[in-house]
Amino acid sequence: MKRIALALLALSLALATPAAGLAKDNAGVTLLQAAPAALRADAAWLLLRTSKAKSGLFAIQHVLLRIPTAQEMDDYRAARKRAYDKALPELTRKAKDCKVPGIDAFEFDYAGKANSFVVDSGKFLADGDMRTILLELPAGTYIVSLR
Repeated sequence: MKRIALALLALSLALATPAAGLAKDNAGVTLLQAAPAALRADAAWLLLRTSKAKSGLFAIQHVLLRIPTAQEMDDYRAARKRAYDKALPELTRKAKDCKVPGIDAFEFDYAGKANSFVVDSGKFLADGDMRTILLELPAGTYIVSLR
C-alpha cells in the first residue's frame, strides 16, 4: 500500500512539473524526469519498475531492442554494402590464403538510427531497493533483456 501511495504521489508531482527530459540518444529514447504535459502520438511510453539488484559485482542492466522496420533494414543493408564495396580493395590486399571475407562477415560502424539501448538507471525515482523510470520511446515492438 505504501508503494502504491508513493507511486501516485510521484506521478502527481511529475504531472505538476514541466517536462524535463534529457536529450534523445541515437535510438530515439528520452529518459524523462517528469511526465510530459501531452503525449505524442508517434511515441511509446514505458514506465519501468525494477530493483537495483546486482549480478556479482555489477548492477543488472535492462536492455531494450526495438525490432527494426523494413525501411530501417533496407537502409542498414545499403550502408553495409557501400562500406563493404569501399573496403573491398583493402580486404583483398590483406586476405590470407586468398580468402576475402564476404559481406555477411563484414563488420563496420553503422551511423544510422540505433535500435537497441541500455536503460540508464542513474535517473530514477527510488523506493527502497526498487527503482521507477519513465521512458519515451519510438513506437514499435520491443524485446526486453537483462545483462
